[in-house]
Amino acid sequence: MLSAATAALLARDFKSSVRQTIMSDFKDAFVKTGLIDEKFYKYFCQAFGSRKASDDSSMASPAYRAAQTYLIRTREFVAACRTLCD
Repeated sequence: MLSAATAALLARDFKSSVRQTIMSDFKDAFVKTGLIDEKFYKYFCQAFGSRKASDDSSMASPAYRAAQTYLIRTREFVAACRTLCD
């Protein structure tokens, strides 16, 4: 999702490189302007939070069902970002 969001932002001449800035710029450029549904920003934030949690060795691995949900949402997110790049 981070790569797709970065590509969409680069297509609009945003030059972010820090994850938090990319997320903020994505919201400002696409969600607040109505170019993309807010659910995609929520997917992005949830995936980022999940990734942070999985980097913490004290957290258990996500359940198979949760992983499947993230996969479906990631595919939707990437497809939405692809349209923003056109």
